[in-house]
Amino acid sequence: MDERAFIDRFRRSGERRPHPGAYPPPAYEASWERFGRMLVAVGGTFVGPLARPALPPAIAQAVARAGGRCVASVSAVRLLTGIPGWQTAPDGGEKPHRLADVELGILTAEVAVAENAALLLSATSLPERALAFLAQHLLVLVPSTVLVPDLVTAQKALPVPPPHHLTWMSGPSKTADIEQTLVVGAHGARSLTALAYQPWCSRGEPPGSARRVPAREGLGTLSGFP
Repeated sequence: MDERAFIDRFRRSGERRPHPGAYPPPAYEASWERFGRMLVAVGGTFVGPLARPALPPAIAQAVARAGGRCVASVSAVRLLTGIPGWQTAPDGGEKPHRLADVELGILTAEVAVAENAALLLSATSLPERALAFLAQHLLVLVPSTVLVPDLVTAQKALPVPPPHHLTWMSGPSKTADIEQTLVVGAHGARSLTALAYQPWCSRGEPPGSARRVPAREGLGTLSGFP
């Protein structure tokens, strides 16, 4: 059947209906419990939400255990005051090959999605975008106020026009293209830890209160959190 005959047939038999409208977002709860559970399912580790005073010790412990070069995105610098053992990306990340030996990359996320544990990294929070893909391990610092229930809600919150580059990252790099065998770290980070923190300390909350959800056995993780 040629194209014209197909169109004519469709016009004769097809029932014209109005467009159903935008797809309604699924009913997911915007909870850190769900976010942590989904992150574990994709091979990551979740810590938090931490009270603000407990954040520096947790970061310092991760840096100390990294066992190699630790590089922080410029957006994370303000959260690392007084913590030794890290550096900012050289040349502002404009020369990606200088990040090839990074053991731990420290990033910040703009949005966290409870539906699938996706974290938003963009030109705003990560101008050194190569850092997210060349580091062996990632520590992503996430304010507890940026959690949304689903990806539809997250997409609606994006600015127009969007940033120069935008990446949704959920857990470490992984692929199962070859013989259905899961390989972690094939195209990027071997582990990803999301560390949620409260921008300010809530009343009545003991400093250092935290909940740790480890990665599944056999997958890479950055250990050492309380």
